[in-house]
Amino acid sequence: MNERHDDLQEIIDAALREMAAEEGDGFDPQTCNLAEFCRRTGLTRSRARTVRAHGFRALPHGNSGRRAAPGVLAGHTGLVDDLLRKGVTNSQVVFERLLGQGYAVSATVKTTILTNAQ
Repeated sequence: MNERHDDLQEIIDAALREMAAEEGDGFDPQTCNLAEFCRRTGLTRSRARTVRAHGFRALPHGNSGRRAAPGVLAGHTGLVDDLLRKGVTNSQVVFERLLGQGYAVSATVKTTILTNAQ
């Protein structure tokens, strides 16, 4: 497994090993000094609490593997890209061309076009 959270797991394991070596016998990770753990790992206090709640395992992000939904211009980006390549940056012109193609668009498309043109 060569995923990003594996690197974090190595950092967590190394910090716990160091803390256990310093404290000696009777080291309990669940009751270790959270501030010291944060200092050694570079994690925020909130993230360190989450890691501790999961048994000091670095889990992947909850949205990993998901794909974004198609945007409002899906299927019509070719027309918009062509117009922008020709130097047409007037959103009203692009808006009217999209309407001429039979695409039911809204004013949010104008905002998207202006953002992409810059």
